[in-house]
Amino acid sequence: MKTSERVGEFLGGLTAPVFKAVSHARGARTFHPRGDLVRVTMTPVDAAESEWPFELGKLGTQLAGEGLLRLSNAIWKTAQWPDALGCALAFVDAKGRPEQHLLMATIRRPWTMPFAPFTTKVGDYLANDYFAVSPFSAPGIPWMWLRLHPEERVPKQFASTRRLLLSQQTELQRTLTLDASAGPRGPWAPFLRLTLREVLAGDPPGFEFDPFLDGRDLVPRGFIHALRRGAYEGSRAGRLPSVPAGLT
Repeated sequence: MKTSERVGEFLGGLTAPVFKAVSHARGARTFHPRGDLVRVTMTPVDAAESEWPFELGKLGTQLAGEGLLRLSNAIWKTAQWPDALGCALAFVDAKGRPEQHLLMATIRRPWTMPFAPFTTKVGDYLANDYFAVSPFSAPGIPWMWLRLHPEERVPKQFASTRRLLLSQQTELQRTLTLDASAGPRGPWAPFLRLTLREVLAGDPPGFEFDPFLDGRDLVPRGFIHALRRGAYEGSRAGRLPSVPAGLT
């Protein structure tokens, strides 16, 4: 672990009591308190489509399979007021047990966070790109940035709620790509395609995602990721007893 990551973990640990208190008071996560859950199927993007490096193609194959996508407001529980949006992706095994989590938001870089509510289209989850904010590593790839990008953006269908719109988009089996870049601004190379399969009922209060669960070797790196560890631990401690993030 680099010195910057150790410093991030130390500073993040100091914030844990604050996140614990806020989560307890809200009766939900400090951020992303309520969400919509979607079952997804993930397949590697063909090399001819993305022209990705060999290692990135191997990563796409390694991450392929079934998964669960949680889409949410960052701040508000249900209101569609100006806000950032978040997505949390669980890569699961054949029994629905999580092996890898990936958390992203409509925030390009940490210092753009105050502006994200004004650049995010909160009425439609699939009208936005989602970014991992800080870098990751994988076998053969020491440093990369990630983006989740909706494919074939189409005019918004009529729907009375955002969840209903998401259900309509799922019926059409809309797709997103997980893209990688050597830098935070691109250019982006798609290597994994997500197809929406089913919107699930409910969002259990104890349903949790861990940004440091990296069983498929997609490893968060850097100061900002390390800073988040204490915040997530504090937020979990302030909520109801948790259950594993799976598909059951």
